[in-house]
Amino acid sequence: MNLNYPIDVYGLKRKVFNHTVAKTYLKLKEIAQLKTYDEGYQRKRDIEHEDKIIKYLKDSSNRYLPDIIITIRHNGIDFGNKTFLSNSDFYIAQIKAYDILRVYFWTKEATNSIKIIDGNHRVSAIKRLLEENPASELENFEIGVTFIFTHDTQSDIEDELALFYYLNSKAKPLLPNDYLNEVTKNLTDSKAKEIDWWMYIFKKSQEKLIEIFENKFSDKPNIQDMIISSSDYLAKKIPVNDLEAMPIFFDILRDLNTAPILKDIINEAIKTDKLYTFINIAFFISPKMKNIFELGCEINDFYKWLKNKAKLEEFDNFENLYQTYKETYIPEDYKIFVAMEFAGNDSVFKAIDGTINQVAKEINKPLECMRIDKLYKGTTYQIMDEILEQIQHNRLLIADITNMNANVYLEVGYAIGLAKAKNLSNQIMLFVKDEGKDTKVGFDLQSYQQNRYKDTEDLREKLEMQLKAYFSDK
Repeated sequence: MNLNYPIDVYGLKRKVFNHTVAKTYLKLKEIAQLKTYDEGYQRKRDIEHEDKIIKYLKDSSNRYLPDIIITIRHNGIDFGNKTFLSNSDFYIAQIKAYDILRVYFWTKEATNSIKIIDGNHRVSAIKRLLEENPASELENFEIGVTFIFTHDTQSDIEDELALFYYLNSKAKPLLPNDYLNEVTKNLTDSKAKEIDWWMYIFKKSQEKLIEIFENKFSDKPNIQDMIISSSDYLAKKIPVNDLEAMPIFFDILRDLNTAPILKDIINEAIKTDKLYTFINIAFFISPKMKNIFELGCEINDFYKWLKNKAKLEEFDNFENLYQTYKETYIPEDYKIFVAMEFAGNDSVFKAIDGTINQVAKEINKPLECMRIDKLYKGTTYQIMDEILEQIQHNRLLIADITNMNANVYLEVGYAIGLAKAKNLSNQIMLFVKDEGKDTKVGFDLQSYQQNRYKDTEDLREKLEMQLKAYFSDK
């Protein structure tokens, strides 16, 4: 396939809204001279789609291709003159009597001022077809072309991007990757918002997410690939014209980015290219929480549930999973293990269990009471091993040390050692029946605060006060 310049065509000139256009036809060998997939806006190249176009052109008996839409962008264009443009590359002039434009490309360099707005895949497929079949009879077939004439200014480039968006996103949704280009970066906020709310949020999210997390990407050369899905998610979730939602969330995200409780989660998300999952979860959960501390704890608990309880590696369906989590999972902070002598103490356990349930309703927290003889696993297990396992996975221990029961003391001692090993503050509430001078407490626990109760009603009152104090900051 060889083409000797110039390309010389005539087109019907019209004013379409605020654009001056010329509709004409070019031969396939002329179309094949155009530049495809160059800098700026474009769809991500789809070779399979091109292959289908080539097969259609080679095999079909009823060939037809839609118009290719092209801009000629040049600051020398003068819409007021008979000669639109004349230089060493172009000659564009109008025949006013017939509203005809003559478009004349002197040299191949003229294509540097041309941009394909719609039809990159068609043009690329035509190039490949004629390169593979230089003597193809198809080279002289013609297809429709619409030229749009613009100046090379920021506002004209933004108008072109708007045209690209409207023409391409409606027939087949554009993917977020289709927007990762210099034109989108340089698009003004006002123009992005005018084109589409999704584009505005997508663009601003790209900027803000890179700003917030850039210090964590020392070994990640392509930052944008890490946050593209989050930008798309936020653009779909933030209500149209809600100008407050985005800045509020990004302020929250900055705080979460430095929250100690989330440090390991964020680092793991970045390491595994799943930062978008963390960001999307944070956005989804944030309206449900009262403050940053509570939000950080909730995200931490949810991640632990996803990884350790649900045993998931991928959790793109996190919105539905979160509903399951809320309905079924009790975080460690809200699990309470009760250590006490079983025999003859049903009334004491009922008082403890009833008080925990009452406080849970009052403070709106999912508190769960557990005593080893009330645990039904459906399998045989070593009781002491299970007791220690439960203490390890339940944050708070309530121990009734009345009668100095050896097993209870062992459990208390284990909990004290565990708290020190985890560098946690004391997670134990000690209760003992007040027998006056006859009240006995082991030497090792005499220095620990003890809640002495006279009867089960007194136990309820003291336990309620302690629980509310303990959970006031959780």
